[in-house]
Amino acid sequence: MQNANAQLTHERVDKLLGKMALEEKIGQLAQISGAEFMPGPKAEDIIRQRGTGSVLWLNDAKRFNALQKIAIEESPSGIPILFALDVIHGYKTVFPVPLAMAADNVYLPPFRAAVQAGVGTFMNPLCVIQLYVTLRRSRSAFWCVEETCTR
Repeated sequence: MQNANAQLTHERVDKLLGKMALEEKIGQLAQISGAEFMPGPKAEDIIRQRGTGSVLWLNDAKRFNALQKIAIEESPSGIPILFALDVIHGYKTVFPVPLAMAADNVYLPPFRAAVQAGVGTFMNPLCVIQLYVTLRRSRSAFWCVEETCTR
């Protein structure tokens, strides 16, 4: 059964990609701004014209729904949009920035994990991708990048 479902999914994806113009495929790789203060075309117009993969800097459930409806019903491909927020300090809370946690040995890994879980607790009900990049200093002279996402 699982292989049959996977085959059907692959067929649907191949069919959709075959119908999409190059501009639409590139649009799916793009992340556009949902903020009203950004110059340039409005998010609605971009979605209607070529679609987009995701929208950043939008925190309004009514706008989420309106843009999602446009993406599904009016965009060329009908592919739903992912919504993302940059929650580096937390969402409904204020935590130390990741760089501060990485630079100070006071912030041990369990604390960083608790911070990320706390931010995720607020973000998950919104079905929004959490962009929360944590920099941590290793014991060597090199810096590591640890990217985390709760959803």
